[in-house]
Amino acid sequence: AGHRPLPTFHSLFPRVRIDHIFVDDGLRVEAIHVPRSVLAKTASDHLPLVADLRLAARDGPRAG
Repeated sequence: AGHRPLPTFHSLFPRVRIDHIFVDDGLRVEAIHVPRSVLAKTASDHLPLVADLRLAARDGPRAG
C-alpha cells in the first residue's frame, strides 16, 4: 500500500500497466521499480517489474 502503479508496457512513453505482483497480508511491499535500461527494453516486450518485499510481523507465538 502506498506505492503508485508503474507502467510496464514497453513503448517510447510507457503509460499502460500490464504486469502485476500480488501480495497478501504476509508480505509488505517496501519498494517497486521498473528498470528502463537498454537491456530491459530489448530483452522483452514487457518492462521488468521489481519489488522489494518484507515478511510481515505475525501476531501471537511462533511455531517451532
